[in-house]
Amino acid sequence: MNKNILIRCDASKEIGLGHITRCLVLANQFRDNGCKVYFAIKNNELAIEKIKEQQFDMIIGSEGTFNYYSWIKNILEQEKINIFIGDIRDGFPIELISYMKNKNILTVAIDEPSEYSKECDLCFYPPHASIDRSKYKGKVYQGLEYVILRPEFYEKFEKVKNEIPNVLVMMGGTDAYNLTLKKKKKIDTCKENFEIKLILSEKHKDIDVLNKFAKISKHKVIIYNKVENMASFLNNIDF
Repeated sequence: MNKNILIRCDASKEIGLGHITRCLVLANQFRDNGCKVYFAIKNNELAIEKIKEQQFDMIIGSEGTFNYYSWIKNILEQEKINIFIGDIRDGFPIELISYMKNKNILTVAIDEPSEYSKECDLCFYPPHASIDRSKYKGKVYQGLEYVILRPEFYEKFEKVKNEIPNVLVMMGGTDAYNLTLKKKKKIDTCKENFEIKLILSEKHKDIDVLNKFAKISKHKVIIYNKVENMASFLNNIDF
């Protein structure tokens, strides 16, 4: 394939890890097919960490006030980009899409409610997205088959039968609204016998409280800070 691809996305406590997680899945597929992939990201420790883990090149936007248009334009020119992929919610300049089209750069938007997506060549959405196709200039693809999943979710597993039901509590990769402790306390009022499994970052603000709470809970509670294979993990979950 031998294309140079620029992916614009971010990760943070506020917006979670979903954008960067699915873009990394795409990036790995492109790299396996001989492409060079670059990430353009804001200066956020969480995003930088995730991209470094998978050894992709990244161009980090300056902190504070900076010229969004010039930042992306310079990357496009310096790295001789052929394909642009956007998965963002931060007011990406529509003018950049026009610039890229004039340079014959393919423009792609993933699950984008932003206005710039309506100018892109290709747009991909999950089945639940509410969109008006008549407002899009490019091709729009919507359906379950366009949801980006990590490779492990395509593996076949036999469902585990637990004697005691397993309940998973996970409020996204970052739990931006700090709901885990609140939900755990609510679930603990249930009389039924089950095991509770929590997935949350070791940097979560309530981690110490939850560790203490787990020891006195009337239900068995196991806390996981990192799950290597989520598909296999979910195979053991009942609810």
